[in-house]
Amino acid sequence: MPQVKCITPKTLTDVCIEFVLKNIELWCKQTINDLQIIGPEIGDNPFDQLPCVILEQIVIKNRRHYRKDENLILQHLLTPQLTSVFVSDKELVQLASIRCPLMTNLTIINTNLNFFPKFEKLQELTLSMGRVEDSFLISIGTYCTHLRQLDLRCCPSVTDYGIQGLCVSVDNLGRNCVTLGRCKSLLALIIDRKTGVTKQGLKVALENMPALRILDHDATLEVLAEIAQNP
Repeated sequence: MPQVKCITPKTLTDVCIEFVLKNIELWCKQTINDLQIIGPEIGDNPFDQLPCVILEQIVIKNRRHYRKDENLILQHLLTPQLTSVFVSDKELVQLASIRCPLMTNLTIINTNLNFFPKFEKLQELTLSMGRVEDSFLISIGTYCTHLRQLDLRCCPSVTDYGIQGLCVSVDNLGRNCVTLGRCKSLLALIIDRKTGVTKQGLKVALENMPALRILDHDATLEVLAEIAQNP
C-alpha cells in the first residue's frame, strides 16, 4: 500500500524567523557608530526587541545564507540579549564587547585583533587562526573570571607566558597581584603544537587550574608523568 508522507507543519515561530531572514536587509539601516552609541541598552535597532532564543536562531541561520552584507546584518543582531555568536571581523568583536554584556559563548576566527576587549560573562571562548597574542590571554585572565572552556588551536603567537597570564596571579616584578591570572576555574583548555606553548606552559596550567578536566595537547600525558615523578 502507498504510504502517506507526513509533513511536520511549521510553527508560527519558524514562519516568523523565515520571514525575518528573507527580508532582513530592510531593518539593517544603522552604522556601527550608531549602534556603539546605543551601547548595552535597548535602543531603536529593531532587533533589540527580540528575545535571546529567537535572536540566536536568526544569527545561526543567517550564517548559512552567505550573504555579501553578512557583517552589516550581524552588527544589528549584536544586541544586549545575545549570549552566543561567531565573529570574524575585529570591528564586530569590539561592537559585541559594547553591546552584548551577557555574552557567554564567543567564537572569533581569522581575525587580527589589536587587543582583546572585556567580556566579563564569558564561559566558552574560541580564538583560532588569527593574530592572538599573549597579551590577550593576560586580559582574559584579568576579566574573564567565569571562563570554563578556552580553545587556542592554531594560534602560533601564544606561548608559555600567555598561559601564565591566564592563571598565575603574579605581576612582571614577581609580586602577588590578585587582579591578574584569575582564570583558575577553567574546565577545558584546548591547544596544539601549532601554538608556541611548551611542556613548561602545560605544567603551569596543570598546577594553577585545579578544576581543569581537559588539557588537550599532544604532550599532556608526558607532562603529567613528569609531575608524578617529581612532586
